[in-house]
Amino acid sequence: MKRLFLLFSAMFLYANSPANEALELAKVDDFLKSLNKCSNYDYKACSNLENYTFNLESKIINSYMQTLCDSKNKAACYFISASKADAKSDLFSLCKDNFHLACTSVVIRYSKDINDALSVLNAQCLSDKNYHSCYESAKIYSSILDSENTIKYSSKSCVKNSFAACRLQAQALEQANKDKDSLRLYDKTCSKKDFYSCIKLFNFYKAQNNTKYMVKYLKEACNIKDFQACSLLK
Repeated sequence: MKRLFLLFSAMFLYANSPANEALELAKVDDFLKSLNKCSNYDYKACSNLENYTFNLESKIINSYMQTLCDSKNKAACYFISASKADAKSDLFSLCKDNFHLACTSVVIRYSKDINDALSVLNAQCLSDKNYHSCYESAKIYSSILDSENTIKYSSKSCVKNSFAACRLQAQALEQANKDKDSLRLYDKTCSKKDFYSCIKLFNFYKAQNNTKYMVKYLKEACNIKDFQACSLLK
């Protein structure tokens, strides 16, 4: 109710502005709802975040974000922290208030080195069940070609339906010469409507000239409403 009041207040304040400014504020509100869901491990909401674009130099948007943050909207405070040169104390505060993305972010931004980052991220993953930190650990292990730990940590986020983590796990399984396990995971992730896993499988079977499975996964990609995949089926 407070968020709705703030939105209407902002719309009233900028009543003389173009109508699209009011729409931008409504879009900000939707974005923050998705960001909050993402922090709580709704990975579909995380994927949706990339669909939002804002004019970060807009005084109206910045003022609205700050008003929401002052009203204890954690997602707004987290978004504001991203543009701060020194947001360490803000992120720690948000982390203590159980905004899980902040717990991960403060480690990524302020760790002394990779070993320091992994030490904290792994503890957050295993002890605190922070699945964002599990994925970030897996990304670091992947960058240093540690397939075993990449699989270990990415799998924990994958079971929570982080498609990015599932793809990373499948890639690590492939690098560990566990091709069947890798293909099974890509297939499972594709069936959950992850376009990139479907295309990965399409390309895999294309290289083997396996038309049956090429068509199967192209159809899966088309069903996710990818127009390029649909056009190839014609």
